[in-house]
Amino acid sequence: MALGDYNNYENNKKDDKEYQPSVYSPYRMSNLEGVDPSALTFSYWAGILKVSIAPANKSNNDTVSFDYKNAGTAYITHTKARILLNEILKFQENPELYNNLGVDIKGGLVSISNGKEFGVLNPCLVIRKVNETTGAVESSYVYEFKTKFHYGIRNFDEKTSEFDIVYYENIELDQLKTLLEQYYTAMTYATAYSVIDSSKFENSRVNTKLGLIAAKLGVEFKGGKGSESSGKSFFNNSKPSEKNFSSGTVDDIASQMG
Repeated sequence: MALGDYNNYENNKKDDKEYQPSVYSPYRMSNLEGVDPSALTFSYWAGILKVSIAPANKSNNDTVSFDYKNAGTAYITHTKARILLNEILKFQENPELYNNLGVDIKGGLVSISNGKEFGVLNPCLVIRKVNETTGAVESSYVYEFKTKFHYGIRNFDEKTSEFDIVYYENIELDQLKTLLEQYYTAMTYATAYSVIDSSKFENSRVNTKLGLIAAKLGVEFKGGKGSESSGKSFFNNSKPSEKNFSSGTVDDIASQMG
């Protein structure tokens, strides 16, 4: 239900001089039979998760494309991603209890819906642009998760070629949950630090060689050497009290403390 253009947060950042790469996730879904035929895609930019719902376009020869330029996009921080995941988990406990659960974002709302508000019975992800003053919905985009689509094969019989099909009805919603959790976990940068730290010696060798090459070519590096820590502190400079840190038996130390 694409009504109008959703606020493109990136367009408001054109004057930023710092380079911000965009990374697109292979996690993507599409549903041409849903209440609002569309594709659900994910990418990352400026430390933010972008969740986009792009309407489907059908041509005269029945080929299908998706209108990514006019997609509804939610820009979600790691904190909001964690909240949204918690809301999805709450939704799955009892899908009938709430029509929708979600989290506010810049200029709108992103939520998980049981589909009733759209006349369907399958879970939906909804991105709404909401007027900051009146609270009126200015545009909305809906992706209906596929249920009777992804399946596993069990009990395949080589003689008869018979088998059983087991549908994974919530696998697309599970994939969204995985993506949200992986995003806010990755944004701690703990893994990034460990990779950089583990490769510091190799990087040092490379930088040394580059420095020698640059010196021979007469290339001047900007900036000077940073001050190195001496490892000293107040406790390095201060001598401990002979009384408090004298050697002796456990009983001797206990008597000093008493």
